Amino acid sequence: DITNPFFASITDSLNTLVIENNFIPVVKIITPETEADILFSLVKEGCQGIFSFFQNNNDYIIDIYKRLPIPVVFINDKTPMEKSSIVNSDNFYSGYKAAQHLLDYGYTSLYFCGLPNRLTNARFQGFLKYIEEKNISFDNSHILPFNIANPYQNHMVIKTIKKDTSDRIGVFCFHDLIAEYLYNLCIMNNIKVPQKVGIVGYDKLDSMMPSNINLTTFSYSFKNIASSALKLLITSMNTLVYQNSIINENTFLSIGKTTSKL
Repeated sequence: DITNPFFASITDSLNTLVIENNFIPVVKIITPETEADILFSLVKEGCQGIFSFFQNNNDYIIDIYKRLPIPVVFINDKTPMEKSSIVNSDNFYSGYKAAQHLLDYGYTSLYFCGLPNRLTNARFQGFLKYIEEKNISFDNSHILPFNIANPYQNHMVIKTIKKDTSDRIGVFCFHDLIAEYLYNLCIMNNIKVPQKVGIVGYDKLDSMMPSNINLTTFSYSFKNIASSALKLLITSMNTLVYQNSIINENTFLSIGKTTSKL
């Protein structure tokens, strides 16, 4: 999904690095319906290696990836094979640190706000891990499914927050765009941020800068992710030996104005 700021930024960094290393970049946009055809076309056109964001987790696509005659590096948490070359930002660590930050800042009731199909993501799993270690109350009622396609349908998110009688509520959002929507929903409903609700995002997207919200969020280097992915792929291309490797690039908590201590 090239309209996703994460995928677009990584692709831009990859494109630059590939050219600097005297290769020719071929960029193709996939949908769940076209992923197989795109993979076949890349091989047919003589590509020596593939970077894949891997969006389509079904047996047919998994079998295709396993049979590809050229190496693949995945930029994602999920992959089609148990043993894969994987590069991503450190999602688990970030989720863990998000919960720690919110609790340290005095938010006693914690929520995760994100896409319903992303609860297996390492970002959420890290968040849950810290909560479990501290024996904090957390169940399905503390998972706020968010409709990013139509944020105006998210009245249940605000309704849940309003029903919570805790003095301070902390919310970790799957990414910054959700965090921005949540911030605006809170302001529209006279819920004070960060006094009552603390919000932590993820990605530190350039697209957030014009909003002037100054989110507390996690940042990382798109260039570092692209560079690590390229090194893995070139090694596999040169040696023709499969690289079974997982690289999680460092993330950094940037504390903005959407969380504060009392």
